[in-house]
Amino acid sequence: MSYAPGARPRARKDGRRKEAVDAAAIAKVLEGLVSRSDTERCGPGVMTINFGTIDAFTSDDEVKQRLNSILDDSDASSGPVAGRALSIAMVTQINSHSGGASSNNEWHFYSTPVGHAVGCNWQSGSVQEVAPQGPSDTKLPSSIDSNSLPWPGGEYKLTIDGADCVYKNDRSNPGRLFCPNREIVCEEDSQKSSSEGMLECNSYTFSHAAVYCDF
Repeated sequence: MSYAPGARPRARKDGRRKEAVDAAAIAKVLEGLVSRSDTERCGPGVMTINFGTIDAFTSDDEVKQRLNSILDDSDASSGPVAGRALSIAMVTQINSHSGGASSNNEWHFYSTPVGHAVGCNWQSGSVQEVAPQGPSDTKLPSSIDSNSLPWPGGEYKLTIDGADCVYKNDRSNPGRLFCPNREIVCEEDSQKSSSEGMLECNSYTFSHAAVYCDF
């Protein structure tokens, strides 16, 4: 806001004068809120932080309140990153012992790039395994038929990209992923019902993809 030469800011009703707000100082504080990783996550473009209108009648307390609100929100996780997905697969472990062998089947959850099949490559740099925190058990009966893979039924708490999410499935469809302020409809993986869906990773480990949820 500018004034004519020699003019003074308009006095408030309480007789106090409001000094001009130092917009440069505010911008400097806000600049630190957007890190390089935030920019890379959002991709090219413009990120706008709405600080509201500030004029000669905006109180100091209100300015501080707006700034503190932005600072508080900046610490909150934005949730799953766009361009990635949750992939769910049944992993079978064959255990040899005297007199024969037994198999352990268990659901495994992975954060992957969209369109990236985990297969047996769950230790690559672009794939991150996500450990579920219950309440449902990830273990499956040893008698599961890999040619008739079930849905990952149950409720599983997952921390994805720093956000607390929950995958829910009633065993009748691919299920849904619930993250802060988001609900993601999941899809059946093309390998779930395929006779070739069970991949042999090594002589004692097999993987069979079932569901994916694109963020």
